Amino acid sequence: MKLNSIKTWALNPFMFIAGMESLLLGLVIMAGTGCFGYLSSMSFSGILDVHFTKGIPFVWHLAEQAITLCVTILVFYPLGLILSRSHIRLIDVAGTLALSRWPMIIVSLFGFVYQPPADPLNNLGSLITVGMIILLFSIWMIALMYNAFRISCNVKDSKAVGGFIAGLLISEIVSAIIFFQLYQHFLRD
Repeated sequence: MKLNSIKTWALNPFMFIAGMESLLLGLVIMAGTGCFGYLSSMSFSGILDVHFTKGIPFVWHLAEQAITLCVTILVFYPLGLILSRSHIRLIDVAGTLALSRWPMIIVSLFGFVYQPPADPLNNLGSLITVGMIILLFSIWMIALMYNAFRISCNVKDSKAVGGFIAGLLISEIVSAIIFFQLYQHFLRD
């Protein structure tokens, strides 16, 4: 496989897969992320949020994945309709956004090999190292989300960049509010 095609698959698989295929693959990967997150004590409570957690029920890990996807679709699809002159299919937006979260399944495995110590200052070096690795995977996911939005909504240049930044900020704020409310009402001790 040529280096250029590897780069395309890594950063823009939506050139090859979209619609129902990408949605189904994305949903399977997100379900895996939720399962591995439960088993490894990793929580994904937001568009960009990753936390080490303990004691969160299995169904909650799956709900985090579903809520995250629904919020991004409900923000980026209307945004695409506003910014694009093309016909946009909801299934393409949903599918590409679902598939763009695939780097998080790798992040969900980190809890198997690393658990933060009770006193993080005792092992600050490893905490920073793991944090930086998770940050790199998060940046990769953001790049995939940008390409998913750009391709599925057929937006270019400054419209794509500005629309994506606005959509990402709105999605993160909305998901933070939803998760805060849900945690307050359902997961309080």
